Parts: sequence; structure tokens; C-alpha cells
Amino acid sequence: MAQATSTESPEVRTRKRLPERGIEWETLRGELLDRKAIDYDWRNGRVPYLVYYVNEDVKRVQDASHATYSVENALSGQGSFPSVGAMEDEVIQMGLDLFNAPEGAGGQFTSGGTESIFQAVKVARDMKREARPDLGRLNIVAAYSRHPSVDKAAQILDLDMKYVGCRSDWRADVDAIREAIDEASIFIYAGAPTIYYGLIDPMRELGELALETGVRLHSDACYGGFISPFARELGYPVPDFDLSVPGVSSLSADLHKFGFAQKSASLVLFTDGNDLGYARYVVRDLAGGTYASATAQGSRPGGAVACAWTMLQHLGREGYREVVRGIMETTRAAIEGVRAIDGLYVFEPEGDTNLFRYDAEPGEPFNIFAVARLMNERGWMMGQHRVPPAIHQPITSVHAPVLDEYLTDLAECVAIARRDRLQDTFLDGTY
Repeated sequence: MAQATSTESPEVRTRKRLPERGIEWETLRGELLDRKAIDYDWRNGRVPYLVYYVNEDVKRVQDASHATYSVENALSGQGSFPSVGAMEDEVIQMGLDLFNAPEGAGGQFTSGGTESIFQAVKVARDMKREARPDLGRLNIVAAYSRHPSVDKAAQILDLDMKYVGCRSDWRADVDAIREAIDEASIFIYAGAPTIYYGLIDPMRELGELALETGVRLHSDACYGGFISPFARELGYPVPDFDLSVPGVSSLSADLHKFGFAQKSASLVLFTDGNDLGYARYVVRDLAGGTYASATAQGSRPGGAVACAWTMLQHLGREGYREVVRGIMETTRAAIEGVRAIDGLYVFEPEGDTNLFRYDAEPGEPFNIFAVARLMNERGWMMGQHRVPPAIHQPITSVHAPVLDEYLTDLAECVAIARRDRLQDTFLDGTY
């Protein structure tokens, strides 16, 4: 999934200087558009993640709603800009409804999945510190398939990580998590789905374990949160994952992925709204009085709130169902198309929604990393997996019109890799 970063040495760079005189907008606009030439073509399906584009009609609504509140600061949603605060609250309420939260639940609007998960971990840490101040270092328990945002939270909040393996079906191993839990454990991470394998961890079993041990369970639906409910409404067998599952304490879902809000927008929701008291940041005895913020951020873009509020209502359940219908149908067609290429196989389980993985058949003289490189050279951004070796393929709305082209290029790249017996190494790197 990672892509390599530039290897250019900082020593050879010339420092950019602030111009003495301003440059006309039209000149700068032209340069901005020219700079895009080196990027992958996301409008034509060359980027499998990072960008969530439906069509130009939807994008116009996104742009217009965001621009309407581009100046307002959501930090002051209860003061200077109460309209932003009201929209933020309504977005949270719609999220609680979509994810079947019980009465008394609450939530926060954040900058993205990383902050949402950070907030959920902070709540777990502070609650445990209050209840058991005698404990030393606290810990998080997570399967190998976790998203690295939980590791970030552990590093920042001074927590230990305890890692366990996955079952043979690539889902979190509940028995291994049970063995890893101790009295200092505060948080069980579960993917809904895991971003690497596209599979929803066994949430009901994990919920039972959370209730048994008193450890908080987090359902990370950042990727699939706005796919799974609608896929289920369309009849797809999506496993349980939301706040209706007993034992789930919190859930994260990114509005700026398949909620189709513009970045940066996410939700972290809590089964018990009282948990929000541990999520907030309050500093007293300042020269200016008390400072309080709902999340880790200070200033927050009002445009992100306005766009999320707009998109949820502009599309509505019917609109989301139709978008998800197209994505799920394209996913099924992509899986069958890859499976039909001689030399490739699709991992099973295939994925619970719109993400799957494939590798070279055992015994082939090439490896999948060589295929990924050849596809990259043709303009396709290819996600790579190290364990197990695989190409990681999410599907979005833009893939439907280019699927045949993708499969044709893929078959040709496989044929070249087989002919030349290509064996590349995993392309490690970073976002």
C-alpha cells in the first residue's frame, strides 16, 4: 500500500524564497495546473485510495459547500460561529443514527481517522488512569492487521503496543487477544474492515471479550464506515461492526472517504456520551482565562464541517445506496476479472466490501511486486503488501469506466513478468 518517497538529498536542494513582489493569480493558477502533470490521474481511476471522487456533479456541490464556509473557524462553533457548531452537531447525530448508537451516545467531528482513533485511545487511557492510578505503563492490544494510526496514538500517549497474529482467515485472532490482555490493557483495536485485508474483524466475539475483561473495544470503520451500512441494505453479507454490537465502546468513520465530504473530516463516536468528558482538552488559569477544545486540534476548517453536513443530506440514504451499488458491482467484476488472468489468484476471503488482494500463483517464475512495478510504469498507482505478498486493490466509483483497461494492462504485465521471469523486491516507503 505504501509508495516510495523521493530519494533526493536535502543537501542538493535550493531553498525556495518568498518573492519580493506578489505574483498574479492567473500565473500561479497556471503553475498549479502544470504541477499536476506529475501526479497520478485520479479522475481516471489510476489512484486506488487517497481520493474519493464520484463525478463532477457531486464535486461541484462539494466545492460550493466547502467554499461557503472557507473562512469560518470551527474552533469557535459555540461562540463566534454557532452555525458551524450546529452543523457539526447535526453531522454527529446523523452518524450516531447511521451506526445504530444507543440513546445517550455522543461523538466528535475530527480531522480524519488518525485523530478519531487518537481521541478514542485518549479516552481509554484517561479513564483507566482515573480508575487505577496505581498501574504503571498501560497498553493497547491489536492484531498485526491494524492501521498504524493506533501505533501513532500509543507513541504520543506513552502507551505500549501488544501485537497478536491473525487467524487463517486473516481476521484478528480473538484467542490470541485474550491471552495478550492483562490488567494494564486499556484498548482493543478491531478493523471494520482492516485497511490491509479488507475484512471486518470478529466484532461480536471481541465485544464479548471486552465485556468480560472490561477493556474498551474500538471498531475502526474509517475506511468502510460509509460503505458497509449501505452494502448491507443492498443485500451484501456484511458482518456486524457498529455501535449496536454489545461491548463496542467507540467507532471511527471517515466522512472524507466514502461519505464524500472534502478533507479533512471524520467522526469518532462513543456508545456512552459521558466518555466525551475524557476526550476534551481544558486548560485553566491562563492569562486569558480558560481554554477548551473538543479535540486535539485548535483551529478547524468550517468548510470541512459545512461540506460534510451538505453531502450527507445531498446524497441521503438513497444516493449513498446507489453509489455503493456501483462500487460493489465493480468490485465483483474486478475480482472475477483478476481471477480470469492466467498466473494470478485472489485471496480468500475476498473482502467484506470493496477491497481485495491478489498474488502470483504458486510456482510462477515471477512475483507480484514485478507486476506492480510494470503497472506503475503504465500510470496505475499500485498498492503493495509485504505480508503476505500481494497487490492491494480498493475499488471506488472511478474504477467502473476504466476496469477493462485496467484488466487488459494487468494481463499484459503478467505476461511480460512471466516471459522475463521478473522478481522485484517489495517497494517499502511511506505515504
